[in-house]
Amino acid sequence: MNRIKLSTAALLLATAGTAQAAIFSPEELGTPNGKLAMKSLRAAPADALEAAMPRYDQTKLQQHLMQLAKNGEALSVARGLGNIHRTGTRATLEMAGQRETGEAQINAANGELRFDRADKLETISPIPLAVGHMQKATIADQHKQLLASYGIDKRNTQLIETNVLVQQTEALKGGSAPSEPKLQGYLSVAVRAAGELIVEDQRARLVSDRDGRLRMLSMNWPALKLSAATAGGDLKSRAEVLQEIANRLGGKTQLDQVDVRMAVVLRPLTSRLGTVHVPAMRVGVTPRNGEAGEIFYVDLSREAASAS
Repeated sequence: MNRIKLSTAALLLATAGTAQAAIFSPEELGTPNGKLAMKSLRAAPADALEAAMPRYDQTKLQQHLMQLAKNGEALSVARGLGNIHRTGTRATLEMAGQRETGEAQINAANGELRFDRADKLETISPIPLAVGHMQKATIADQHKQLLASYGIDKRNTQLIETNVLVQQTEALKGGSAPSEPKLQGYLSVAVRAAGELIVEDQRARLVSDRDGRLRMLSMNWPALKLSAATAGGDLKSRAEVLQEIANRLGGKTQLDQVDVRMAVVLRPLTSRLGTVHVPAMRVGVTPRNGEAGEIFYVDLSREAASAS
């Protein structure tokens, strides 16, 4: 049996950053020092959780969101999807001068694309893993260029990261040892950010095979619309947000020796006007004993509860 391994980056509670001059420091949008270690959540008063809360200034964040609501470029849908050559359910994409044909589902108006190259499945790879690591930078550049053709680049992403996919044969019980790891392919993930805030539900993913040919591209990159209260700068105070977090975490007796991480993000909210995005505090609790953790959101916008 072939087992595919992938070493991915820690995207769960990363904070946004761009190559342009940053408006916010990492500590303003994410937990300082990456995480807060707590002995217990049996009692989680607000003052104990203060150390995990991003250091954003409420007035600065409010003004930033009001400006973001007017920034059509930062909130725009992926471009060019309607120009992809299609014949029925099949489409042709070009990357690094090579055209690939496959099954495709495209909704240009909503910034949605799913492309899968149409050919037989790959056999066991003969390519050493070291070759993949040497070629990773080249493949990463090709993936970035393809994304840029759809308007996805460093201006509207938190990161675009490429990892090497590993193929290895598992050892059978009583049989031979596992095979040496081989190159399976490459995976790139682009995480959307608007105004340096991660957009929770929007990603692009690309997979190239071990020969560097595009195998899969999936994209969810629609036009963003901020809620009315967000656009108007109507945010809760930091003290209110912190108390809501403490109320959610307090009394969780089953969670001892945990790490707490927080980040300011934009999350989708279904309203009477359709899907809008609101700023929220994403809170992650990870027990250090290996048990399953928890992620939840506390909305920073005052209208969120009444808009759903």
